[in-house]
Amino acid sequence: MIAQVDRVEPAVLPPTAIGQVTPILALDLATATGWALRDTRGVVTSGVMTFSLRRGESSGMRLLRFRRWLREMLGADLVRLVAYEQPIIHRKRRQLNASVAHNLEGVLLPELEGRIDYVSPTPAEVKKHATGKGNAAKAQMIEAARERWGVEVQDDNEADALCVLAWTLDEIGEGPEA
Repeated sequence: MIAQVDRVEPAVLPPTAIGQVTPILALDLATATGWALRDTRGVVTSGVMTFSLRRGESSGMRLLRFRRWLREMLGADLVRLVAYEQPIIHRKRRQLNASVAHNLEGVLLPELEGRIDYVSPTPAEVKKHATGKGNAAKAQMIEAARERWGVEVQDDNEADALCVLAWTLDEIGEGPEA
């Protein structure tokens, strides 16, 4: 007999102060994790944080470094919403980065549970929103991020995080069309 688990709902957080916007952290989980952070004033910063293993380290060290970095990014309860691209492992071709993303997701969710709301769109949803194609190439995602945000991006990881942020803003009605 399988036990039924009750769904745990995120805590209801008070609204932000007048004149502020929802602070959002968007992530593209991988060894090189892309991130985009919109603060309470609406200022967006982004980049890439690498969690490569050093010689002689176990894979657990990657998770510990990710958790420490994540806690710094979440700040003193300033982030109210985290958006991350769902890690997908294809059945026919197992990808190392997708496995890393699943492991990082396993660190991410307990950090958020009951405190911070989160959304997790699929890669196809993010790509379709950014480019109009659910199977867009990395170069197309980089171009979409440049067009939407008017910034030079380091790589496809940062571009994906910026596109996750754009998807999230449009979904919650805080995008440029809102």
